This record gives sequence, C-alpha cells and structure tokens, in this order.
Amino acid sequence: MSRFPGAIGLGLASFVIAACGGSPSLDERSHDGPLCLEPEPAEAPEGCGATRVWVRMPQSSECVSAFFGCIPEARDGGLWMQFNSLVECQAITCRAGDTRPAGDGCNTCSCATEAASNLERGYWRCTNAACGSAVPTGKACGYWEGVCNSGEFCAFSPADACSSTDAPSICITQPTVCTSEDAPVCGCNATTYPNRCGAARAGTGIRAMGACTRPGGPVACGARAGATCTDDEYCAYVTGDLCGAADAEATCRPRPAACIAMDAPVCGCDGKTYGNACEAAKAGTGTSSEGACCSK
Repeated sequence: MSRFPGAIGLGLASFVIAACGGSPSLDERSHDGPLCLEPEPAEAPEGCGATRVWVRMPQSSECVSAFFGCIPEARDGGLWMQFNSLVECQAITCRAGDTRPAGDGCNTCSCATEAASNLERGYWRCTNAACGSAVPTGKACGYWEGVCNSGEFCAFSPADACSSTDAPSICITQPTVCTSEDAPVCGCNATTYPNRCGAARAGTGIRAMGACTRPGGPVACGARAGATCTDDEYCAYVTGDLCGAADAEATCRPRPAACIAMDAPVCGCDGKTYGNACEAAKAGTGTSSEGACCSK
C-alpha cells in the first residue's frame, strides 16, 4: 500500500476537453466547425508537491493524474505504479514470455504479467538467487527501509521503480565477476550498464531495461531549439504547450515500442488524431490537445 495517502490532486476528469460533436455553444455556432478548447492549467492543491505524475494499478488500464506527495490511497492493499508522463503510463514495457539474462550467469529477468495479462503488459522482475560473491543478506532496503551496507546494493527491478512508489527490495553483496552478455539496463543512478550484473557491481539496482536517455540529461527540442531528436525519439510536447507555437520548448524522449489498447484520443502536433498519447509518441509526435483533432 502506498505510504502517501491523500486525495488525488487533479485527475483526468479535471481537464476541459473539447468534444468534436454534440451541441455546439452559441459562440461555436458562428464558426464552420466545433472549437477545440484549451485545457485548464493543472495546479497542485495546497499541501501537494508541484510535480505532476501519473499512477496506475497493475491490473488496470486507467492512468490517473496526481501530484507528488498527494498520491491517492492504493486500492485493495496494492501499490501504484508511478510514471513521469502519460505516455510512459500507457506504454507497454514487456510481454508475457519475454526474458533477458541478468548478466551474472545465474539469474534471469522476466516479464511478470500475472496481474496484467489481459492488458498484454507486464513489468520486468529479476530473480535474486545467490550467485558467486553476490549473496542476499536478508536485509530490506528502499525508501522507508533505508540503504544497504557498504559493499552491498539494493536489488531493485524496474517494477520497483527504484522505490519511488515505496516498493522495497533486498540487499545483496556486490558481485565481483559478471558475464559479457549484452543486455543493457539503466541503473537507479541514471547510468547505462551492459547488463544487470554490471549495475550491481557498481552498487545500483535497475530502473529500466535498455539504455538510459542520452547522456547529459534531456535534450531540448521544438521552438527555437529546433529539430534535435533522433529517429527513435519524439519531441514530448503535452497539452498546453501548443506544440511550441508560443516558443515553448519540450525535450526529446524515447519513442515507445508498443502501447496499451486504451481509447483516450489525442490530437498530435502533426494534426492527426491518435488513439492515445502513447500512440502519438510512437508515431513520433507530441500531443497538441486532448480529444480528436477538430477545427479551431
């Protein structure tokens, strides 16, 4: 259960979304088509952090908007999965049957889908069996449990989100030998390692399978920054940014490989309607507005 009980800051329902249908208002009747209204700005409620996040229960396809420090009480004793953007919340991380070597010659990382098989979506978890010099100590670690002793690491898997959602893990002694298996991971310290064992030897758990975003932090894109994203990235504009029309810049983010089947249409910065924000990002574009594209 999340240890941040409280009210949801602003949920999906808090946006003013223009419907491209239904009865137009008096103001709209003088135009050729329905207007697309801009969303109301999301403001953090009193007592909440200013950082907006997205949370989702493992067995659900609903992504809920909240603010850091005011994460809602998890249902049925579960843990929220927390994401930095709506696209990340709607993206598919792995599928049932997917496996990867941990890189220590003993453990493996597999796609855990027991709670989300109907969504064709799972979360990477790695086994923590003793392997050579890497031996579990029996000590818990994480946001509330604390850090491990010197010479140990907290064995976070991507499903634990490096304890950003309070998920604990266990302390394991750092390995001294790793294999040469090529299975890149992004460590909890935002550094890319050749495999999970390489991260463990450096003393860190893993935040995500695959390399971290480009070194040096997010790269600015759009507006005056220009087209700086690579072919496997997209300029991550979100609703309210006007896709850079008012000189607002965004940052380059990796394009998701696949998206959950969720009907939450958005209008992309390319003027096309997509099934959800993740589908737009997969196609290489940010989001201009919630709902289908319509005339201004």
